[in-house]
Amino acid sequence: MTSSALAPLATGRLAWPSAPAWKQHFAAFALSASVFCSGFVINEPSPYEFAMVALIGIWAFIDLKINRYILPLVGLMVLFIAGGVFSITQSSIIDHEPLYMAVSAFLAFTSIFFAAIISQKPVHYTTRIYKAYVAAAVVTAILGIIGYFGALPGFEIFTRNARAMGAFQDPNVFGPYLVLPFIFMMVSILKNPPSKALILLPIFGILAIGILLSFSRAAWGLAVFSTLGASLLFLVTTQSTKIRARILVYLLIGAGLMALGLVVALSIDEVRELLLQRFTLRQNYDNTRFATHAAGFAAAWTHPLGFGALEFGPLFGQDPHNIYLKSLVAYGWLGLIAYLGMIITTFLVAFPLLFRTRPWQLLLQCAFVVWLGHILIAQVIDIDHWRHVYMLFGFIWGFIGAEYLTRRKERATSQSPDLLSTYAQRPISAIVPSHHADRSASPRILTF
Repeated sequence: MTSSALAPLATGRLAWPSAPAWKQHFAAFALSASVFCSGFVINEPSPYEFAMVALIGIWAFIDLKINRYILPLVGLMVLFIAGGVFSITQSSIIDHEPLYMAVSAFLAFTSIFFAAIISQKPVHYTTRIYKAYVAAAVVTAILGIIGYFGALPGFEIFTRNARAMGAFQDPNVFGPYLVLPFIFMMVSILKNPPSKALILLPIFGILAIGILLSFSRAAWGLAVFSTLGASLLFLVTTQSTKIRARILVYLLIGAGLMALGLVVALSIDEVRELLLQRFTLRQNYDNTRFATHAAGFAAAWTHPLGFGALEFGPLFGQDPHNIYLKSLVAYGWLGLIAYLGMIITTFLVAFPLLFRTRPWQLLLQCAFVVWLGHILIAQVIDIDHWRHVYMLFGFIWGFIGAEYLTRRKERATSQSPDLLSTYAQRPISAIVPSHHADRSASPRILTF
């Protein structure tokens, strides 16, 4: 992977205040290392938690600034966690609930952290974050692929139930985790000339295979939705006719390769059986899940503080598998309102920015379509403690903060008078008082 191949997603530069160079390099390295750790969550607490604690501590002494434009995210995250704290009081036995809410609070703080740093240097930090994310995704995808095909002894620990899960605890988290770097690489390929795009194709292919072998319907749907959404946004917003033609050609080639890959996959008995199983709504499992959703929502409306963070499974015999139901039962009415508020506010504020020409426009588009896809699949899966979802909230609000900081700088620049031209247009008598004038009223700015 080369920097020159990925860098074209950022098409310009803005002048931002910065810390001394050595501090920036140190903080940037810590940032990349921490994001890389997000791809390895076999046990909890994972390396990501330890790395992020250290990173936030480092950044607090170097360059951490929280501007007022990300305060809606801060306030709604605080309300969401407050709902969870109140919900603990409703638990029949308080054992693991405080730890669960501590993890929720920590992840909420990571989203605020990412929003804070990205809003200051959106292109620089997001490009670095995305590269580290891609590296982590490629490594964890390779682990899952090797484990799935049994290429090396002992690597079966990276699979579950004949499904690749990489260095994660669940294939249903592993697959969606790969989608943001998958989309980032896709857009990089679309934007770069073919000579550079060829360098990125192997990375793109590894991520695509990882998503496929996760056999996660949520990941498949998320990948398709994000691919179409990112391609459409890029097609609409690019000013280059050549790139538009390239997008259409590549999409046709991609669709053909996908069809060919599906034919090859269906020719393998084991893969065909699992694919058909995953593509089919299994009546017993899925109908039970949706019935549980209905029963859970009905019961939750009579419990304004919720049931407690971990009470739903024992009460209903099945986990919520729905982030909105999970918010209601684990974080109470306050938590659900806050979570819906985060979704609605994020969408309404960020959506218009997708069409505004900025150096970080494509970076925002990648994050937004993948975030929106997660919000949609969250109706059938619980994404509460998915670390990369909190990262996505932070990324988008970082771009929101950057946009409004930029507008403020632009207004300040346009409203700043040019002193020389201002005085040049005024009569000399208005600038330099005569000797008869009151010297106490003479201007103190210029001296001739």
